[in-house]
Amino acid sequence: MTRIYEGEYRLELAVAPGHLPDVRSQVSERLMVWGLGPLVDDTQSIVTELLTNVYQHTDDASAVLCLGRTPGLLHIVVSDTSYRLPERQTPDWEAQCGRGVVIIDALTAWWRVELIRTGKRVHCAVTIPGAHLLPEDQLLARCSV
Repeated sequence: MTRIYEGEYRLELAVAPGHLPDVRSQVSERLMVWGLGPLVDDTQSIVTELLTNVYQHTDDASAVLCLGRTPGLLHIVVSDTSYRLPERQTPDWEAQCGRGVVIIDALTAWWRVELIRTGKRVHCAVTIPGAHLLPEDQLLARCSV
């Protein structure tokens, strides 16, 4: 089930490898609607990594993906039914797995995991480029005598 509110996107899904291209497409579309095109590639990588972990480490592969905006940040939240926390591993760049935490660290401003009643929630934030900058006219107005 997909729900879209102003500044929020929520997708409930049963994760399967064949569904990931469609999810990436939906994420891309939502970011474009929000004017966040420069964040598409990184966000798709983050979402793919988080949902792949759901598929690999939960019994039922059910998840909720939420995207949301706050001033200066894009929030990516994935909730699943597993209580298993992500573990940092020494990456083997030739292996098919084990690089998730390194990827999330590299692409996000910050991230955290919290245990919830039904499993866990992974919450990441990506800085929106230029969001901290004032429009030029406001900057100049503030710099006037």
